Amino acid sequence: MNIYLDTNILFTDPFFRSDFSKLLLNSSQEKAIDILIPSICLNELYFKLTSKARALASEINSKIIDLNKWTNESHESIAFNLPKYEKSIRDFYSDKIQNKIFIYLDYEVDYFKENLDKAIKKFNPFFTDKKEEFRDSIIWSIIREHALKTEKSTNYFVTANYSDFWNNEKTSLHPNLKKECEKIVIIDTIKKLFELEPILIDSKKRREFQEWLDQQNITTEMIQYAITKYLWNHISETIDLQIKQYPIEGLIPEYNMGYIYPSINKENYQVEKIEKIVPIEDFAIIELSTSLRFEGKLFFPNYNKKDFSNYEVHQFMANITLVISYDKTLLFKPISSKIKRLVID
Repeated sequence: MNIYLDTNILFTDPFFRSDFSKLLLNSSQEKAIDILIPSICLNELYFKLTSKARALASEINSKIIDLNKWTNESHESIAFNLPKYEKSIRDFYSDKIQNKIFIYLDYEVDYFKENLDKAIKKFNPFFTDKKEEFRDSIIWSIIREHALKTEKSTNYFVTANYSDFWNNEKTSLHPNLKKECEKIVIIDTIKKLFELEPILIDSKKRREFQEWLDQQNITTEMIQYAITKYLWNHISETIDLQIKQYPIEGLIPEYNMGYIYPSINKENYQVEKIEKIVPIEDFAIIELSTSLRFEGKLFFPNYNKKDFSNYEVHQFMANITLVISYDKTLLFKPISSKIKRLVID
């Protein structure tokens, strides 16, 4: 998932201190998403933040002078170190770019002729004669080109610049821009992103769950052992009940009438590496994806002769989703399981 951030979004929370901004950073650190910032937006942000900080410091000192006039106390002016502040901004973004939490989008081609033609014809975003619109059009060109080339299927452009990028109803991307790139979905806040993509909230939950596992000194190996020790009967019943509902890969056509009898015991099956652990209901119930390797008999009955003795022994791999509950005495207890795929080795 690609998340393109406009200057106005960065300006409202430049150090990503709000709850949703923090979640966004965490999702990027976990490589669940890519946060992309066009070079123009970053340079514009540096300029706007330093200008705003300078103006606020001047305003505060002016108010202190007024305060001293109207009170019987003397209040000192603040000593605002502008160069130090500018460095802190640049260091924050440079660090995030270096650690690949932010991706810096620079010019790939010269967009001058393309955008000059748009300005002359007053195509979006050139509705008025504001010179800022030329900059906004360059931003769009950079984002559009990246989105067209990316393999990611989901691309969000987060901007509150309604006049230049949105349609008249402020509900979606302007139709002129949509013609250029239909892959981009426009939204106006980072919060809206989490409403549309709840999986980003889930990543926070998974991270907290992993922290909880660490605090309990529960390792993946312990979970694997628990499955091996306590879940076999439950899993074998699931195989018996569900196996005919799933396609069996590897069967040749004339064996399609065959079926599997899982003649397996605890000694001849193996729980493969656990692929994913997902917390459910505040960690009391856990869903995990894993693989089970076992040996079973594949029967090829001759129905005309009522001969059901013809069988072969094969190795099977079942990809299984398990829902288990945490129990301090048994460590984990099975609740349900579902076979996602069955493969004959």
